[in-house]
Amino acid sequence: MQNLDTINRLFEKGETARAERLCRQYCKKHPGDTEAWSLLGLILGQTGEMEGARQCFSRVVDISPDNGRAHYNYANACKQTGDLQQALKHYRLALQLDPGFAQAHFNLGNILVQTNELDQAIDHYRHAIRLEPGYVRAYNNLGQALQRQAYFKEAIDCYHRAIEVAPSVAESHHNLGTALMDIGEFDMAIDRFRRALALNPSLEGARSDLLYLLSYNVMCGPAQMLREHREWDRIHGGEAKARAFQPFRNAFSNIRIRIGYVSADFRQHVVSRFFEPLLRHHDRSQVEVFCYAEVNKPDDVTRRLQDAAEHWRFISGLDDRAVAQMIHDDGIDILIDLGGHTVNNRLKVFTYKPAPVQATYLGYFTTTGLSAMDYWITDTHLHPGNTVELASERLYRLSRCFLCFQPPNEAPEFAPAPSRENAITFGSFNNLVKVSPQAISLWSRVLHAVPGSRLLLKSRQLADGDLRKSLLEKFAR
Repeated sequence: MQNLDTINRLFEKGETARAERLCRQYCKKHPGDTEAWSLLGLILGQTGEMEGARQCFSRVVDISPDNGRAHYNYANACKQTGDLQQALKHYRLALQLDPGFAQAHFNLGNILVQTNELDQAIDHYRHAIRLEPGYVRAYNNLGQALQRQAYFKEAIDCYHRAIEVAPSVAESHHNLGTALMDIGEFDMAIDRFRRALALNPSLEGARSDLLYLLSYNVMCGPAQMLREHREWDRIHGGEAKARAFQPFRNAFSNIRIRIGYVSADFRQHVVSRFFEPLLRHHDRSQVEVFCYAEVNKPDDVTRRLQDAAEHWRFISGLDDRAVAQMIHDDGIDILIDLGGHTVNNRLKVFTYKPAPVQATYLGYFTTTGLSAMDYWITDTHLHPGNTVELASERLYRLSRCFLCFQPPNEAPEFAPAPSRENAITFGSFNNLVKVSPQAISLWSRVLHAVPGSRLLLKSRQLADGDLRKSLLEKFAR
């Protein structure tokens, strides 16, 4: 019988199969040894057997209920298996037994963010930082929680502190860039995104945020815009990867054409207002519809779309290659991206080209840059024949407007405007990241040109008083 030190050395050397076999034998021989059950739980967690790991850590908690580390390990396993309530309970028990356990504060904060209890999450991140002043991940996660609550200055301070502690962590620069983007400091945000990418060229979120900001604010010319987007494809895609599923021997061989839609916005989101009428008006005698939903928290809109689609696949948590294989196995003929480089996009799935025809549509107003994307569905108004815009895709122009909007059922009936001597109230409820200096200049001219008119702006960023003041000053210039 090997001792635990030997088993642990095997585990550290990467001989996990042998370490697991020997550890199981040891646990059978010594069923009350908490150290052995903990080691077996760690080994199983390393190999992805999270339910087995959870059972091991549960055994440790039963044997030693006053062991804070045991509750912490069990909470980690619960989190990995999706049992957030048990994870919350046992992180809290771990902290009752050991209030100075910084990692437990940090992990509890992460769960509280997932359950949208941001105030409590912020408290635990702060506690973790007080215990470990150099805790870079805690600074970053605290900044993200503060940013979600529109405390932008405090969030920026957190990211700066993380960078002071560890300047080479790319994620800190990326996070700082997102906060600067939120407050309208676009040039500074771009600088931070580029710093993040210099440290880690494969940091997908930083590159997509860079592209999003460049495109929505038209911060460079058409040639550079295309180069920037193709750089994403150079790193994450490429022609070799796009041949993964070729040749397509059974393409368009079904009685109906199989169309697949991929989106993170099959939920309460503006994209669904434009997608739902399209989904409902497909000619089902000609088309079979599949939806691939990158949605963690389904809502009423998700369920309504799910009822309208013939086939529905939740893809959150699946890696890109697995999703591509799923799409290929479904026999999709035409695969359509609805997100472009917006948040939680699954463009890396498209780099495998799991369908013979791939197109981008609706959610992003610039090229994707992907060599594997065949078409960009647009119209003759957005892209007239003499358009200066450049794209990696072929432009497929509809002769009419390419969008169709469905008002919410709870929207009031159309009615005459309230009497203000026929004055007009304009409105924009967009993310302020899309309100560029050019847009402010144009809107200001419109307001001056229409006597008595007003502009109503609504955005989460405007909860910040300093940002409201700054925005008003931009309109006053």
